[in-house]
Amino acid sequence: MAKNYDNIKFRSNWAPTIADPKFVSFVPICAPAIPRPKKANAKPKQVYVPDESNKVDGPPDDAVFTILDRYNDYRSCIKEDGSCYNNCNQLIGFIDFDSYCAGSINDEFLGTINSDYQIIDCNDEVIGKLDPGRATIHNDSGSTIVSMDNTGTVKGNDHSYLGQFEGFTYHDMCTITLYMVFIDAGMIAAED
Repeated sequence: MAKNYDNIKFRSNWAPTIADPKFVSFVPICAPAIPRPKKANAKPKQVYVPDESNKVDGPPDDAVFTILDRYNDYRSCIKEDGSCYNNCNQLIGFIDFDSYCAGSINDEFLGTINSDYQIIDCNDEVIGKLDPGRATIHNDSGSTIVSMDNTGTVKGNDHSYLGQFEGFTYHDMCTITLYMVFIDAGMIAAED
């Protein structure tokens, strides 16, 4: 026989009954992402869905950097001419090694890194900063979003392993930063 606890007073406000039970879903539901351009004439970014039917196992011979994903599988590469290819051998962008600029496959300017190591997007707004002394990338509020080490390992702000750049040296940090911020931003995202 169940006891009726409605008239019994307990210490504090605790009671063994739930006054008005409601169903609450504990499954996180993300709001859909809606790209909003900064300027009125700017176009929103297109969502890229690669065709995985022609997936390749490794980089081509003329790759300067081989990028591995968080599972140490081949993700993409950066070639000697600055062109970036994904693991389906599709062109995904360009990086100019001399002026530290990134461009899209349609020759649109994506962003650059200036002499103060500020990361500037296509709207001429500072969106982050590279700290070459600590090998970290910070967002515009100063929070660390990515850290790198001497083996080319990339870790997120929660120290989770995000991938690795084979062929990495500290002299190439600007190139690697341009790749992660503008060419393949999904690499530093929380989930792939």
